[in-house]
Amino acid sequence: MTAKKKLSKLDQALVNEIVTGVIRWQLKLDFILDKILSRGLKHTDPQLVNILRIGTYQILFMNKIPDYAILNETVNLTKYLAYKKYATSLVNSVLRELLRNPELNKAPDREKNLLDYLSIQYSHPKSLVKHWLRIFSEEETEKLLEKNNERAKITFRINNLLASNEEIKQYLDENKIDYSLNKYYENIFVINKSSVSLEENPLFKEGKITVQDASAVIATKLIAPNENSFVIDMCASPGGKTCHLADMMQNKGKILANDISKQRTDLIVENINRLKVKNTEISISNALNINEDIKADYILLDAPCTGSGIIRKLPEIKYLNREKTLKKTVEIQRKLLEKATKLLKENGVIIYSTCSIEPAENMENVMWFLKNFPQFSLEKADNYVNSFFCKNDCVQIFTHIHDCNGAFAARLKHNT
Repeated sequence: MTAKKKLSKLDQALVNEIVTGVIRWQLKLDFILDKILSRGLKHTDPQLVNILRIGTYQILFMNKIPDYAILNETVNLTKYLAYKKYATSLVNSVLRELLRNPELNKAPDREKNLLDYLSIQYSHPKSLVKHWLRIFSEEETEKLLEKNNERAKITFRINNLLASNEEIKQYLDENKIDYSLNKYYENIFVINKSSVSLEENPLFKEGKITVQDASAVIATKLIAPNENSFVIDMCASPGGKTCHLADMMQNKGKILANDISKQRTDLIVENINRLKVKNTEISISNALNINEDIKADYILLDAPCTGSGIIRKLPEIKYLNREKTLKKTVEIQRKLLEKATKLLKENGVIIYSTCSIEPAENMENVMWFLKNFPQFSLEKADNYVNSFFCKNDCVQIFTHIHDCNGAFAARLKHNT
């Protein structure tokens, strides 16, 4: 923390760019370094490997920094970490070799091995690429891999409890902030370029806007609650969807925002206070233990998931062991869906949503639910949100198609 405080805002942004970039491109960086290092990566000190990754990433992806500066700073970092002379010589030699020989950046031959090519070219684990090739076409898979490596632009939603769209547009125009409007929803804005953190902007501090991806906004719109409804948000932290619901309900009715720990609900409280949300009560509980005497008109189950739709935002997700986590995650999701039925009034609605693009977590869970709870039916999502985001009567959002986080949502109606 002390070291972080000494960094300027500009330097903090640079560190964040390098760390995130190395994580995003680690497989490609390692592929290149393994070709240069005579002993290979496996026999090189792990911390030294990280130093080489940092230098290699900057050479390949940070064109605004001169090569000589990257070389000097990476060697200086090696010295700072008290490595012996051989290590500084090694770092210097490896990075110079990369600068001399751009051919080292080439991925494996696509024609000989498509899987190896896609994995290295777009820095995604082979197991994940292979899995997506089973779900999507080759063309779609490649577009998804490519899009996952783009830096996501900052997206925010206007809090219409405190501000109008015109007021926000006027502020952005007057302050020469480069922005664009979401094509489908007028209260979603995208910051194209800004040197100032959105969290430091007065609009954010005053609660007039809040950072929220378009996919999250669209999932909440699927609920379409009446103003005086009672809504339970079962897994609510950090509170983005809760606050959007309050906005849609004009601070009327009641929302019960639940999450598993005080640490998580503190994030909800922080957001509802900043956005001046007045109709929300906080609950700290495992969602499976919410009091079943409480019955709601609407249940929002934004379920824990593998997060495969937000790799662009959190690139470390792609390195998780999908085979190990998916089965357990689906089991939890189905238990939560069953619990949601016990918290719902007759003729009520459950919105089941994830930030995953995995069929097992999404459509397969919906089919399982409808089979096991025949008193429910799947309502057409395009009756509530723009059809561009809909497929098979559900909200299905993909980064490479919709240019926002991947997500899924289904509207499940109880029928008496």
